Amino acid sequence: MKLINNLNKFTNIREKKMKKEKKILFQLFIVCILGASPGMSGCRAESESHDYRTDPEIPVDIQDTQDLIDSSDHVDIAEIVDTTDGRDTPSECTPTGAENTLEACSDNIDNDCNGWKDCDDFDCSDFCGGENTDELCHNGIDDDNNTFTDCDDRQCKDFCHEDTDETCSDNKDNDQDGKNDCEDGGCKDGACVSSSVCPKENTNALCSDNLDNDGDGYKDCEDFSCSRNANVSVCPCPSDGECTNQTCSDNIDNDNNTYKDCNDYSCSRNPNVTVCNTEVTDALCSDGIDNDGDTYVDCEDFDCTRIISVTVCCPH
Repeated sequence: MKLINNLNKFTNIREKKMKKEKKILFQLFIVCILGASPGMSGCRAESESHDYRTDPEIPVDIQDTQDLIDSSDHVDIAEIVDTTDGRDTPSECTPTGAENTLEACSDNIDNDCNGWKDCDDFDCSDFCGGENTDELCHNGIDDDNNTFTDCDDRQCKDFCHEDTDETCSDNKDNDQDGKNDCEDGGCKDGACVSSSVCPKENTNALCSDNLDNDGDGYKDCEDFSCSRNANVSVCPCPSDGECTNQTCSDNIDNDNNTYKDCNDYSCSRNPNVTVCNTEVTDALCSDGIDNDGDTYVDCEDFDCTRIISVTVCCPH
């Protein structure tokens, strides 16, 4: 733990680097300690160019570490820190998945076998402390200092949804998107909201009756509830649209919205498009796989919870 304590002090001195940088600094610190090994002279040279022992801003215990590095041509890391430090060694650990969800960061298991578990793992920084209550997720403050405030913070996912019969009929803007209840897309198009609470336009019949059934100003195939719904087959992709395998892979911004191909939600969040690595169907949102490579799996992925045709992520 001495090495970690030293690193924390060093990090605070160096203008409070961002959380992710802390992990990188730790790795670089380890490399520099082993710098006497062949091929690591660049790191040694950097250490020698600044003698931390004479720097008045560096704590004494870090200066002692510098002394230990300089005392031998080959430094034994065990002399500086207990490398196990209560952590599982690779031979004792079997990876079970990423450690970047609320569940994985609170199960007392080193899921990714990187030697750190739960809130000791930097990958859990979004789920440890800070914005994790209904009050903290609606106070307008970035409580955990991760640059995301309230409903923009993934920690607030369970407190910032507007996609159930209850949250779509309470006259509140639960997800802080500026729209209440049935004016909110999560209610109007949500697969988890009954038509008795919010009128729908999401079936072949409702998408071909020439009526604006959900009262959003768009009717039939002009309504995304129809045109971007895997359960609706009566709405072909418009000629100036970007919603087919061909238009989503031609490197052209066909609909002139400044996004092209799989960077356009009309492609990446369209269940009818298969050329983009997506997570937008009931099957893909319940297979235990991070299909789109964004490090979030199934219902932890907004692409699952914000797609109108996905029902497996509805609250039960």
